[in-house]
Amino acid sequence: AGQIPEEITSLIELEVLVIKDNPLISGDIPNDIGNFQSLKHLNLSNNSLSSEIPSLLWTITGLQSIDLSQNNLAGELSSSINYTQFSNLQWLDISNNQYYGLVPNEICDFNLIGSFPLQFEFNNNLFCPPYPSCTATLGVQDAVLVSYYKDANGDGDGNPEEECSEQFCTDHGPPIGHDCEDYVNNNNDPSDACALD
Repeated sequence: AGQIPEEITSLIELEVLVIKDNPLISGDIPNDIGNFQSLKHLNLSNNSLSSEIPSLLWTITGLQSIDLSQNNLAGELSSSINYTQFSNLQWLDISNNQYYGLVPNEICDFNLIGSFPLQFEFNNNLFCPPYPSCTATLGVQDAVLVSYYKDANGDGDGNPEEECSEQFCTDHGPPIGHDCEDYVNNNNDPSDACALD
């Protein structure tokens, strides 16, 4: 029980780290996890870990599998990581956590996801649509989605008669280029129906 000790990161030749199925293990993933430059397999699943994935994890480019599922990990996935450098990665599971925001399109740069979408598990988080094209078999997300409405006169209030066919998160509305790009998430302007496009 307790936390994963920071001292474990001094085992720099470690190739496999499995600490799983113990809900009494809580706290953060050690910040110095990047010391494990020989690490090939990381499994910290089904614990009570919290916080974010340490950025130094993404410096271990020889990783073949990462399983961080079934914890209380949170935060957003970075779009600034060069995912193409993980040419050996065959499995990434971050499902059943509290990640939120958008799944960056760059995640498709993982070789495995482009070829085998089922080997990237991220269901049961709080991710918002739209989801990257390489994640066709998305599964379920626990994010709260709301409707968006056409705002033809640009006053910030949408027309209740013209609802977008898809729902989005409040913080991440329809993206640029989407059919509903300029829609808003309230429908308090029935006069919008009279506005010219």
